Amino acid sequence: MKWKVEDMEQLLGMEEYVDTLLYPVSVSPMDWDVKWIADQFWLEKVSSNVEQNLKGRVFLFQPLCVARNELFLDTTIPFIRQNIKAMSNRFPHRAILTNSKELAEAFQEEGVIAFLLSPTPEEAVTSKRFLEKSLIEANRVIPKLIGVWSQ
Repeated sequence: MKWKVEDMEQLLGMEEYVDTLLYPVSVSPMDWDVKWIADQFWLEKVSSNVEQNLKGRVFLFQPLCVARNELFLDTTIPFIRQNIKAMSNRFPHRAILTNSKELAEAFQEEGVIAFLLSPTPEEAVTSKRFLEKSLIEANRVIPKLIGVWSQ
């Protein structure tokens, strides 16, 4: 279920089934440019595809976009950790989906499931090929997430 305020009532009705929090986090260059926009769109499309394929089991948290600077890990990790902790009583399975290897490794060391996205495709974000690649990427993540449930 994708996080929207109007869906919260529906979430409460499905509470016994939705057991996995998926937290998408994109880390991009400081400057707004075409790459920055593509990174955000890539994260959104992949995480949405994962959620749609696992609808009723996964709660898609609001995507977080972080600017990469020398302190991004020092400021981002506590923020994400706080959000995950606040949701930990509700979701026995918590995962982040990110394009940052450093962020994924940091959370894996803390025992949080972390999926590292493949690099953002070079194709235009509105192209059919970009959307196809986002589905392929989601299909790479989905079996790994399902595997978490059987542990």
